[in-house]
Amino acid sequence: MKSITKMLKGTLAVILLLCVTACGKSQAKIDFEEAVTALEAKNQELDSAISDLWVLLESEDRPLDPTLLERSVEMMKNAEGAKVLPPEMGKGEEVIGKQASELNAVDYSTVITELKKLTEEMTTSIQQCKLVTNPPVEQVIKRILNVENITNAEAVTEGNDPNGMLNKPGGYTSAIFFECDLVPAKIHLSNTSAIEKGTSGGGCLEIYATTEDAESRNAYISSFDGRIFAAGKHAVIGTVVIRISGEMKEQDQELMIQRLIEALTAPE
Repeated sequence: MKSITKMLKGTLAVILLLCVTACGKSQAKIDFEEAVTALEAKNQELDSAISDLWVLLESEDRPLDPTLLERSVEMMKNAEGAKVLPPEMGKGEEVIGKQASELNAVDYSTVITELKKLTEEMTTSIQQCKLVTNPPVEQVIKRILNVENITNAEAVTEGNDPNGMLNKPGGYTSAIFFECDLVPAKIHLSNTSAIEKGTSGGGCLEIYATTEDAESRNAYISSFDGRIFAAGKHAVIGTVVIRISGEMKEQDQELMIQRLIEALTAPE
């Protein structure tokens, strides 16, 4: 019995000590400590959002849209600059109360939303870049055959490659000629294949191992723009050079480039 009574007295003493400690702390100090705890939680959430974006920037994967790199760096700088660190508790009830109010007013919601949005954009753009970085020929053919107005597509071999560039140094790793019903019907009157019709029948996708090779090829094709040997509009997406038949109307050429880019970069 004495043991139980002794234990009860000890417990009561602890409770009384806690009450005295709590009662000895002003409301302003309690509010300040709670505000600091809340701020630390907000900072953790902000740090997490910054880290998610930083992981993408630090990786070897590059986005299809290179402007996202600069935007991401700038966004992280702004986010770091917006962070508020807990201050030392001031002196005096009024000062401490004001500190608590200022800490409670800290709001990172807009910054965090922007960070998450940019992280999503980066993730999508990285995935798109992978889809157009030396993609498998089977994947390309499957995708472009779903493009409206494209009726046929054939990949070249070293035996029928009209440009003789297949698997050559700096040349393409594959090339797919396609037929399109937006070119004049007379082009399709001949009973020849898409490869034999060349770009005139609709166009061609030349796939390179590197962006540098693709850009170099596109620059070469550009040297003929506006001249008698110009073959139609062209563009680079990733390591793929898109070439469109000059037999199409100009607006149809632009339309086909846009449709092909959308098909090649569509999420799997």
